Amino acid sequence: MNFGIVNVLQFDGEGGANMSSNAKNLRYVITGLDNISFLDCSVDVRIFPESQIVNFGQIAANSIATYRPKAAFSVSTIKDVAADCTEQFDVATSFYTTDTLHDDTHLEMGNGLLMRITDQKTKRH
Repeated sequence: MNFGIVNVLQFDGEGGANMSSNAKNLRYVITGLDNISFLDCSVDVRIFPESQIVNFGQIAANSIATYRPKAAFSVSTIKDVAADCTEQFDVATSFYTTDTLHDDTHLEMGNGLLMRITDQKTKRH
Protein backbone atom coordinates (compact mmCIF):
# COMPACT_ATOMS: atom_id res chain seq x y z
CA MET A 1 0.00 0.00 0.00
CA ASN A 2 1.37 3.41 -0.94
CA PHE A 3 0.33 6.18 1.44
CA GLY A 4 2.45 8.85 -0.28
CA ILE A 5 2.62 12.15 1.61
CA VAL A 6 0.02 12.53 4.38
CA ASN A 7 -0.85 16.09 5.41
CA VAL A 8 -1.18 15.88 9.22
CA LEU A 9 -1.60 19.51 10.24
CA GLN A 10 -1.70 22.77 8.35
CA PHE A 11 -2.08 26.43 9.34
CA ASP A 12 -2.85 28.80 6.49
CA GLY A 13 -5.33 31.40 5.34
CA GLU A 14 -8.96 30.96 4.36
CA GLY A 15 -10.20 28.96 1.42
CA GLY A 16 -9.04 25.50 2.42
CA ALA A 17 -5.65 23.83 2.23
CA ASN A 18 -3.19 25.60 -0.06
CA MET A 19 -1.15 22.68 -1.38
CA SER A 20 1.04 24.58 -3.86
CA SER A 21 4.79 24.15 -3.38
CA ASN A 22 5.36 27.89 -2.78
CA ALA A 23 2.49 28.29 -0.28
CA LYS A 24 3.19 30.54 2.71
CA ASN A 25 1.82 28.32 5.47
CA LEU A 26 2.95 26.02 8.24
CA ARG A 27 2.45 22.41 7.24
CA TYR A 28 3.38 19.10 8.91
CA VAL A 29 3.47 15.99 6.75
CA ILE A 30 4.34 12.34 7.27
CA THR A 31 6.05 10.25 4.63
CA GLY A 32 7.21 6.65 4.58
CA LEU A 33 4.07 5.11 6.06
CA ASP A 34 4.25 2.50 3.30
CA ASN A 35 7.40 1.16 5.02
CA ILE A 36 5.35 0.01 8.02
CA SER A 37 4.23 -3.60 8.02
CA PHE A 38 1.79 -5.13 10.43
CA LEU A 39 2.50 -8.46 12.08
CA ASP A 40 0.06 -11.04 13.36
CA CYS A 41 2.32 -11.53 16.38
CA SER A 42 2.42 -10.31 19.92
CA VAL A 43 4.97 -9.64 22.64
CA ASP A 44 4.48 -9.68 26.39
CA VAL A 45 6.41 -7.05 28.36
CA ARG A 46 6.93 -8.13 31.96
CA ILE A 47 8.37 -6.09 34.81
CA PHE A 48 9.54 -7.74 38.03
CA PRO A 49 8.83 -7.28 40.82
CA GLU A 50 5.25 -7.21 39.62
CA SER A 51 4.46 -4.39 42.05
CA GLN A 52 6.89 -2.27 39.96
CA ILE A 53 8.40 -0.98 43.21
CA VAL A 54 12.13 -1.48 43.66
CA ASN A 55 12.71 -1.45 47.43
CA PHE A 56 16.22 -0.59 48.62
CA GLY A 57 15.20 -0.84 52.25
CA GLN A 58 16.27 1.68 54.84
CA ILE A 59 19.54 3.42 54.00
CA ALA A 60 21.44 5.31 56.70
CA ALA A 61 23.06 8.52 55.47
CA ASN A 62 26.29 7.77 57.33
CA SER A 63 26.69 4.35 55.66
CA ILE A 64 26.24 5.39 52.03
CA ALA A 65 30.01 5.72 51.48
CA THR A 66 30.73 2.17 52.68
CA TYR A 67 27.51 0.33 51.83
CA ARG A 68 26.26 0.37 48.24
CA PRO A 69 22.54 -0.46 48.33
CA LYS A 70 21.43 -2.85 45.60
CA ALA A 71 18.03 -4.10 44.54
CA ALA A 72 17.26 -6.29 41.58
CA PHE A 73 14.54 -5.68 39.04
CA SER A 74 14.04 -6.95 35.54
CA VAL A 75 12.22 -6.12 32.34
CA SER A 76 11.64 -8.88 29.86
CA THR A 77 10.05 -9.06 26.43
CA ILE A 78 8.74 -12.46 25.42
CA LYS A 79 7.38 -13.43 22.01
CA ASP A 80 4.04 -15.22 22.07
CA VAL A 81 4.95 -18.58 20.49
CA ALA A 82 1.30 -19.64 20.38
CA ALA A 83 0.42 -16.74 18.04
CA ASP A 84 1.57 -18.63 14.90
CA CYS A 85 3.47 -15.64 13.51
CA THR A 86 3.81 -15.69 9.74
CA GLU A 87 6.88 -13.43 9.74
CA GLN A 88 10.19 -13.43 11.63
CA PHE A 89 10.77 -10.41 13.86
CA ASP A 90 13.11 -9.31 16.63
CA VAL A 91 12.31 -7.54 19.89
CA ALA A 92 14.72 -5.12 21.56
CA THR A 93 14.28 -3.44 24.93
CA SER A 94 16.08 -0.29 25.99
CA PHE A 95 15.91 2.39 28.67
CA TYR A 96 15.66 6.05 27.76
CA THR A 97 15.74 9.16 29.89
CA THR A 98 15.83 12.89 29.30
CA ASP A 99 17.45 13.36 32.72
CA THR A 100 21.09 14.35 33.08
CA LEU A 101 23.56 11.46 32.84
CA HIS A 102 26.58 11.52 35.13
CA ASP A 103 28.58 9.41 32.66
CA ASP A 104 27.93 6.42 30.37
CA THR A 105 26.91 4.14 33.25
CA HIS A 106 25.27 6.33 35.89
CA LEU A 107 22.09 8.38 36.12
CA GLU A 108 22.13 11.48 38.34
CA MET A 109 19.19 11.07 40.74
CA GLY A 110 19.02 14.76 41.68
CA ASN A 111 19.54 14.07 45.39
CA GLY A 112 23.31 13.60 45.51
CA LEU A 113 23.06 9.91 44.57
CA LEU A 114 23.84 8.10 41.33
CA MET A 115 22.00 5.06 39.99
CA ARG A 116 23.88 2.46 37.95
CA ILE A 117 22.08 -0.14 35.88
CA THR A 118 23.89 -3.41 35.23
CA ASP A 119 22.84 -6.07 32.75
CA GLN A 120 23.03 -9.25 34.83
CA LYS A 121 23.59 -11.45 31.75
CA THR A 122 26.47 -9.51 30.22
CA LYS A 123 27.67 -7.92 33.49
CA ARG A 124 27.97 -4.66 31.53
CA HIS A 125 27.05 -1.35 33.14
